[in-house]
Amino acid sequence: MASVLRALTRRGAEVVMIDQRAYPTVTGSITACQDGASGWISVAGCRRPVAEFSGYFLRPYPIPPRYQHGLAFHQVAAIDQMMLSIAETAPAHITVVNRPSAMASNDSKPAQLAQLEDLGFLVPDTIVTNDREVAEEFWARHGTVVYKSTSGIRSIANTLTAADLPRLDRLATCPTQFQEFIPGIDYRVHVVGDEVFATRIVSTATDYRYAFTQAAERTMAATRLPGHVADRCQHATRELGLLLAGIDLRRTPDGDWYCFEVNTAPAFSWFQDHTGQPIADAVAALLQHGARTGSAVQ
Repeated sequence: MASVLRALTRRGAEVVMIDQRAYPTVTGSITACQDGASGWISVAGCRRPVAEFSGYFLRPYPIPPRYQHGLAFHQVAAIDQMMLSIAETAPAHITVVNRPSAMASNDSKPAQLAQLEDLGFLVPDTIVTNDREVAEEFWARHGTVVYKSTSGIRSIANTLTAADLPRLDRLATCPTQFQEFIPGIDYRVHVVGDEVFATRIVSTATDYRYAFTQAAERTMAATRLPGHVADRCQHATRELGLLLAGIDLRRTPDGDWYCFEVNTAPAFSWFQDHTGQPIADAVAALLQHGARTGSAVQ
């Protein structure tokens, strides 16, 4: 949020920032319907009609702990719902990055994986099970298996080892996703409208984001994707109804490209800081001018 706000400020854009940590300063009254929302929003005493806004950038977080009880919770939840309703019902000519219904595709990793396969991506063999015997059979069949949660809540991907065997009994009350291990080099691809920003990640960690917890090495660098891979990433982003996506790919030693997930509210600033790619500026341009056709693939 901060990186996009800075980029919009540099561009001279007029911006209203609605900070969930400062919800007592936010009020509003809207009527949302299929044709859009009408009404007003007030932030720190500055009241603005909803019709004035030409774009929305959403990155909703859980309600802050200090607002999770009593009347404050209901007031804060109402503001959350108001903003989500405005963004969801905004007319097609309003740029929304991203609409709540489109972001929901990442709420179930297995369901989204099936969509990605339908869109032409190679995906790892995957099961979701609460049965220990099924998990052990899957492990025996593939030799090396990775496990993680099934929901959109961030989880750390780990390799299944003999040390995990005592914990497999817990599957009965916690269905878990298991995937065959795909060897190769990781790529994180950020699609912003018609632009593509790719980062090549080389790491010895199962989950490169947490390499530091495993004393593992990690190097990251901006790169260019083969044209057909970039095209598929853009196509998938459009088909999922997104303007901004963070796509997790892996290129195998044989040159095959596998897709693991499409993040619908990606934390792109971490990749931007490591590579210098102007992702936040691309989001800011998208909010100001909408998607451009024929932009360069970076």
